[in-house]
Amino acid sequence: KVVETPKKEEPKKAEPKKEEPKKEPKPEPKKVEKAAEPSKNDKEQSRKVQIAIRKLSDKIAESMKSLPEGKYGVTAVMNFSETGKMTKDKELGALVAGELATFLHKDHRLEMVERDKLDKVMGELSLAQSGLLDENNAAKVGKMVNAQALVVGQVSEAGADFLVNARLVGVENGMVLVSENTK
Repeated sequence: KVVETPKKEEPKKAEPKKEEPKKEPKPEPKKVEKAAEPSKNDKEQSRKVQIAIRKLSDKIAESMKSLPEGKYGVTAVMNFSETGKMTKDKELGALVAGELATFLHKDHRLEMVERDKLDKVMGELSLAQSGLLDENNAAKVGKMVNAQALVVGQVSEAGADFLVNARLVGVENGMVLVSENTK
């Protein structure tokens, strides 16, 4: 007769614990700080700038009426050069050019070259940074964007004010057709 001896149970080996993925604490939502409300003085200054640029667009459009009709149909407004620390810090040349283009189109129904197209050509020619944007180079740029006329100009600090000079240049010959300014 065979007697079976009971088998000793081997102690169970502890199974390695499955590590649960560590739960990272959810980041707290970032607090969005509101931009400081413009002061009354800033709002007033902005309103004055808008009025001055609109008057400048009116002067340019009025002067264009004396030019041969249809000859200067498509116009482009280049970024204005900037003179003075504050004009450069606030990038007023681009601001004035953008607003002027908007007013010339909106108020006077002038056909305008799209700013992106103009900026691309300017980037290719690297004229904006070099400061070489005179009437002759403006004429070259105008031809490249199929404009008949370009508005070029300068924004300068004049004490507590800003002086804006603008010139309408014929692309065909680089001649200044109209010259206007505003404060």
